[in-house]
Amino acid sequence: MDQLRKQVARARRRLIVEQFCLRFVWCLIASLSLAAIAVAVPRIAIISSLPANWDLGWGIAAIVVALLAAAVWTIVSNRSPLDAAMEIDRRFDLRERIASSLSLSPEEQTSEAGRAVVSDALRAVQRIDVDEKFKLSLGRRAWWPLVPAAIACVLVAF
Repeated sequence: MDQLRKQVARARRRLIVEQFCLRFVWCLIASLSLAAIAVAVPRIAIISSLPANWDLGWGIAAIVVALLAAAVWTIVSNRSPLDAAMEIDRRFDLRERIASSLSLSPEEQTSEAGRAVVSDALRAVQRIDVDEKFKLSLGRRAWWPLVPAAIACVLVAF
């Protein structure tokens, strides 16, 4: 059962990292867009007594806020071990062997049927490599924060 829990924990960690990265991309888009607006406003309307490092401050604040927001969002809505087990079953086409064995109570695990379910899940887990199907992939979406960042850089340059 330890081997099963180790594989599920490994998959869960990878799912949480992927979840954080995707949420960081969305938070970065929002915060960099807000920073681009804050950089553009003094160039459109005359605002007196702005700090000398107004643009840099907004850029750094946008990145820090996005990082913190993505971290909090990921912590608040974290994936459970059962979610990771179901994802292992889905990605390796194991027909819910892992999730079924994890959802058994200790009393059910000691029964004849429970031992059969757990041993079947252990055989399935020994044949798979979680790292193979749980690679971090963000896709083209990861490039989207460059759009508001580029707009802010153009505004700073001109």
